[in-house]
Amino acid sequence: MNTKLIIVEGIPGSGKSATAGFIAEHLQSQGVQCELFCEGNFDHPADCESMACFTREQFDELIATYIRYEAILRSTVLAHGENRFLSYGKLAVESDLPEELITAIRKFDVYELPSDKYCDVILQRWGAFSAYQAERNTVVIFECCYLQNALTHLFIRNGEDKEYISHHILNLSRTIERLHPILVYLNPLDVNETINKVSKERSSEWLAFVVWYHTHQGYGRTRGLNGMDGYVEVLATRRSLELDILANLPTNVLQIDNPQSDWAASHRKIKEHIQAVLPTAHRAKPAGCASRASR
Repeated sequence: MNTKLIIVEGIPGSGKSATAGFIAEHLQSQGVQCELFCEGNFDHPADCESMACFTREQFDELIATYIRYEAILRSTVLAHGENRFLSYGKLAVESDLPEELITAIRKFDVYELPSDKYCDVILQRWGAFSAYQAERNTVVIFECCYLQNALTHLFIRNGEDKEYISHHILNLSRTIERLHPILVYLNPLDVNETINKVSKERSSEWLAFVVWYHTHQGYGRTRGLNGMDGYVEVLATRRSLELDILANLPTNVLQIDNPQSDWAASHRKIKEHIQAVLPTAHRAKPAGCASRASR
């Protein structure tokens, strides 16, 4: 089997970042050429972090409104069919565009799209990545973005049902099946304990935002959920939905229950699972693993 993609998933605080980094280090020790893309990377080849999606007409209207910046906008836009994509996160970092323009672009964020349009855009983007990655002699590691982003947008934000979400994830799995992906799912059994722990490690601003996001939109709002208890309830429901979806996917899944109880044992399971499907072609020469960390 010629595995060219490894994805690490799980709820916040489950250990995704550390595990993705561990996998990268393991592959490097085996002489495997690899790239690690962490959550929030503006250069992610499949995700749409801080990326806006315009129709051709909407992009032309943006240009007409901000004609002074036409050159930089046209030089950075990516066209896919009728869609026009702008990485406003990257533009904000690398250019001197005014905040007013960045705000105008942000209104068209991919993660603000209606569900059907979002699914089309994500499948298009993952399809392009899959075609590109299939021709490369390297392994790419994604920290989440396969399950987490879809569930966050479709379930938590838009309140879509299980059938709708499962259909999208199944389409996504078919799009990347040529890469023979491995999905490592970290499953801490006590959601409340996991979230309480991670909330102490992260900023109060982060906690306030995620509690609001999970309880005041889609699923949480329709059920009148509030505060930390509501946030935990939404995540517990999300996890159950993810596990149900994974059980019916034609994907190589390694599920590790309560990984934090013994990280040495969890890492050993991951190494053994990956080692069994590492393509020998990737091991021809000693190679490093480039890390594409979040900005």
